[in-house]
Amino acid sequence: MTTYAYDRTASSIIAVWETGAGAVAKRVARVPSRATEPPVLRLAKAMTGLSSILWHAYTDPHLVGPPSARLALRGLRHPDLPLDGVLMRRGDPLVDSAHEVGRAVGEAGARAWPGPSRRRSRPSARPWSARCGATSPAAGGRPCF
Repeated sequence: MTTYAYDRTASSIIAVWETGAGAVAKRVARVPSRATEPPVLRLAKAMTGLSSILWHAYTDPHLVGPPSARLALRGLRHPDLPLDGVLMRRGDPLVDSAHEVGRAVGEAGARAWPGPSRRRSRPSARPWSARCGATSPAAGGRPCF
């Protein structure tokens, strides 16, 4: 499993892998000097969390199916942002983790990188839209995307 860390000296995010004989690391992203540390640390933590979920999915392929993978990619690019202080959770660890990485990139991007849009909006595609005949999960319905 890959873990991610912020290397302050090299101003980079690095990926670290245990090999059994020690660890190896590689820079995966440069961090601009004007970036502040807290959002970069949150990004490294979120990336490690996503890596952990993907590793578990690799070891147990039944955990993640194609729909989850597609929704996770969407979450990386267009993460749900809090609306009136409320953050929507999808109930799928892979998708939720991908949204977390997307938000972390956006938070760091707002300060340093061009990243996901920082506009605050309702969750993408109104997931429980009456238009497609779905109901909320609390009512036993399935999401409609």
